[in-house]
Amino acid sequence: MARSCPSCGKSVDDDAAFCSSCGAAVPPADTPPAPPPGAGTPPPIPPPAPTDAPPPAGGASRRPLIVVIVVLAVVVVAALAVAAYFLFVRDNGDSGNATNPSPTASVSPSPSPSASGTPMSVIVVASGPKEDALTVIGFMGEKATLVPGDGKQLTDLQWSPDGRRVAYLKHDSYSSWETTLMTLDVAAGQATAVSFGDMAPQMIYGFAWVSPTELVAAAYPTVPEVIKSNGTLYRCDVAANTAEPLKDSSGKPLSGQQPSASADGAKLTFVSFTPKGSSGVATETLELLDVASGQVSKVASAENEVRIEGYNFNAPLLSPDGTQIFTEHTGSDPGFEVTIFNTDGSTVATLPGLSWPTGAAWDPTGSGRVIFGSTVPEGDEFSGPAPPKKPVLIRVWDPRAAGTGEFVVVHAQKRGPLHNFAWSPDGESVVYTTWSFRRDTPGDDLFFMKSGGGRAVLAMKDAGFPARAMAVVPQLPAYTSPTPIPPAY
Repeated sequence: MARSCPSCGKSVDDDAAFCSSCGAAVPPADTPPAPPPGAGTPPPIPPPAPTDAPPPAGGASRRPLIVVIVVLAVVVVAALAVAAYFLFVRDNGDSGNATNPSPTASVSPSPSPSASGTPMSVIVVASGPKEDALTVIGFMGEKATLVPGDGKQLTDLQWSPDGRRVAYLKHDSYSSWETTLMTLDVAAGQATAVSFGDMAPQMIYGFAWVSPTELVAAAYPTVPEVIKSNGTLYRCDVAANTAEPLKDSSGKPLSGQQPSASADGAKLTFVSFTPKGSSGVATETLELLDVASGQVSKVASAENEVRIEGYNFNAPLLSPDGTQIFTEHTGSDPGFEVTIFNTDGSTVATLPGLSWPTGAAWDPTGSGRVIFGSTVPEGDEFSGPAPPKKPVLIRVWDPRAAGTGEFVVVHAQKRGPLHNFAWSPDGESVVYTTWSFRRDTPGDDLFFMKSGGGRAVLAMKDAGFPARAMAVVPQLPAYTSPTPIPPAY
């Protein structure tokens, strides 16, 4: 039977749990649909008796027994659908308080697919009050600790392209510039520091995977007096434990910071600085490297006072197909604007008048969408420790919107500041973090949201710098009961 969204009235599919238009939860139909793919394995139905088995005593038919089994299976599925529905409608992520109703049914399906070597969508986060441990979250909310906490903050988590490793920065102290680049082999459960050959870097300012085993990182032998300065770009093979400076087509070592790579590792963007004499002003350049040939091209450039906080091309993010670059123009105060460039230097879109930049992420499916946020609306000031009074906005640049593309507000979050974003591999949902204020030092809380917008669900407290991938994680336990994280998140 046809179903309509109770919020906006638009038609929805029979098996939809959310409205594709507004993202609101849709109550289950009178006859509950089968669970969606990836929503967990239903309880196994006993196999039929062998055909040569003797008939029941008295010649009674097996038909009533089969009917009972089918009815029980339908009841279990219906109970799970109702439980999942109430997890959505009763859990208001905007308030920051997850509601965990007692499940109406509990089943024990087969073990998680990852336990048998099948990749599944997972999230890895820096967890704990000090964000010093690595925790992985499975497709139904299962959690496993991959690296126990030791008091050292972990940031900038990134999965390798094949989902076998996680790279991250380990800080000497909270928010310290002194960092070590680490990688974790997930199957082996072993974390090691990345080798830079003869250099023992004291600071890493940005890194990016360019192959399943290779990273490009901006390394500094010491923490520089001026952060807006170039590090040496190294190409590190974490499997071979080797490293060498990344070079251009003439054999000259490349320098810069904040590298970002395309999905196939063929293109790399980074920011470099060229001082202009002793004036304290430098030319800041957004550059693009063809990794195979070493050809370097200038995308955009502007002048920058190196001792004043702010960038013209902060945190550049290269699109998965390597054709566009998302950047933030930040000033010495909370104001900033977003610009998306084509790699030939032409401008795709610009959004000025924002405040307090956040992380951003490209849709990995190649749709051209990129999600980001502005922590405090224009005119507000954030001075902590209390969250801002006005909503903070999450936006998506969608090139398909209105025919030519536009910045679409998909969510107004009641708490902030916002921090980082990560898409699901299928582009259907996102996770993001906000700072919590339970302690003097703010931590992060992880939220789930459909990528088209709608209600946000608090998925995990004390979880920062999320990264998502299709990965095999044998450490994940089997899913055993409904959780507050939506199926196939």
